[in-house]
Amino acid sequence: PSVVRTQMESQIVSLDSVTDNTSLLPPDDSEIFTPEPRTSQFRNHLRKYLSSFVPPIIQWLPKYDRSKLKGDILAGLTVGILLIPQGMAYGTLAGVPPIYGLYNSILPPFIYAVFGSSMQLSLGPVAVTAILTKSAVETLNPTDEEQTILYSSVLGFWSGIILIFMGIFNVGFVVSFLSNTVLSGFMSAAAFIIVASQFKDLFGITGTSSGQGFVSVIYDLFANLETFSWQTFLCSIAVIAIIFGFKKIPRVPSWIPIELFMMLLGILVGYLEPFSIVTIGHVPRGLPRPYFPPLIDLPMRTVLTQSTVIAIVSYIGSIALAKNFATKNGYAINPTQEFIAQGLTGVGTAFFRGHPVSGSFSRTAVNNQMGAKTPISGMITGTLIIIFLLLLTGIFQFLPKFVLACIVILSVRSLIDYQEAIYLWKNQREELAVFLITFLLTLFAGVDLGVFLSIAVSIVFIIFQR
Repeated sequence: PSVVRTQMESQIVSLDSVTDNTSLLPPDDSEIFTPEPRTSQFRNHLRKYLSSFVPPIIQWLPKYDRSKLKGDILAGLTVGILLIPQGMAYGTLAGVPPIYGLYNSILPPFIYAVFGSSMQLSLGPVAVTAILTKSAVETLNPTDEEQTILYSSVLGFWSGIILIFMGIFNVGFVVSFLSNTVLSGFMSAAAFIIVASQFKDLFGITGTSSGQGFVSVIYDLFANLETFSWQTFLCSIAVIAIIFGFKKIPRVPSWIPIELFMMLLGILVGYLEPFSIVTIGHVPRGLPRPYFPPLIDLPMRTVLTQSTVIAIVSYIGSIALAKNFATKNGYAINPTQEFIAQGLTGVGTAFFRGHPVSGSFSRTAVNNQMGAKTPISGMITGTLIIIFLLLLTGIFQFLPKFVLACIVILSVRSLIDYQEAIYLWKNQREELAVFLITFLLTLFAGVDLGVFLSIAVSIVFIIFQR
């Protein structure tokens, strides 16, 4: 009661404090709130909407100064060195020749530097997008390697168009159906499928057929077990142990390219060939010739469906990374602009026979750690890849495939989110059930169908919660 009384007394106007009767009169017309006309509201909304499509480079480039250049150069060179082994490894994971993983690394840094709103995001080939691309291409039944390359670039083109469409018409709410729990379950299952897909090169097994899910991949592996090479297997174990052990050494900078060193050592082994080694073979020198991907004579329903899956997953991974590092560096991300930037990147890459791309966690983390302040670092990365393709591809024909398999396996370890599962077990058992259902559905159905099943699980869980 005393609190209520105090509040009432504070609201009483003391007449003694009133010295001017005009203070009790209504305010003049200038102080009366006038609703904004609808035309003005529409104009303001339109201006805000159109501002989302202004290339961010117009804002940050005029403010660029020399103090940022050192960090951008160092970060760009470091990420470029890391991208050489990763790009080639993810090329094989996508089902195309390794060199196409590097073709996929040329344009994204330049396009994103103009249209992207993140200052640290490293856009290019990544494991999840690569395995999604491979699964999607398999549904189109390519007859040879050339068709596989062709179909992968078509998927890159249409996934880019879909992202641009989602940005222009503000339909990005679709990605909200993939909650963090569902996404963790999907990514963890995808990581298991990726690891299983590399066992054939890890064990030196040949003659395996393509499989969609984890079970299919393991079945194909055992069906061709008679081609197992114990020499290749021992070399693979040695490569994994060296890379993993090196990264666990205290105070060793994470930017040191141990993967590249192992590739060079593998090239030496492949050149000497002390035993039968399967290498990647001829690596063409030079840049890819631009061409227009064919948009007819294909099952467009399948193409658009698979492209939508790739677009959604690639955007979710990229926007999460972009927001994370933007928060660390004290600026904001424009989600609509990210749709446009990543869409244009996908379309542009397709004209150089590239497959879909996304944001890389490992390369973005290194980019930030090395002091990248602007997308200039990405341009330097792209320039380094161009130099490599023009001058240094010849020696990589002796690179053993098991080295790339080891790099892929170690790269996707971070996708297995066991910490999320432990947290859910201790705190949210219902969410854990969603995680496990999504994980198992994706593991056995494959990554392409797993995305739609994951969205369905997320929607059902939302309905039951309400």
